[in-house]
Amino acid sequence: MQDRIKAIEKAKEITSEPGSMDIWNLRGHAAPYDVIIPMILERIKQRDYGLIMVDPLYKLYGDTDENSASDMTALMKELERLAMKSKAAVVFWAHYSEGNQAGK
Repeated sequence: MQDRIKAIEKAKEITSEPGSMDIWNLRGHAAPYDVIIPMILERIKQRDYGLIMVDPLYKLYGDTDENSASDMTALMKELERLAMKSKAAVVFWAHYSEGNQAGK
């Protein structure tokens, strides 16, 4: 992620201020949202954040069934709690398979 940010800064001819971004790379460390969201809140409690990005969302699923409205409602409520407690916007990504979706 740091390499991507440096490439974007170089391409856009911009520089971010040191300490203006905090990246917590959890690649290879998926955990259910009821475990990871409290960890995020603990990690950020000493700083003010304007934006929290979760990429990809499915890494927080655990036993959550993405086709269950009640399971996804519970997850969304926890993301809302994260936003409310942190006073930051929360953005998440869902990854989709490549190609023409109409043909599947």
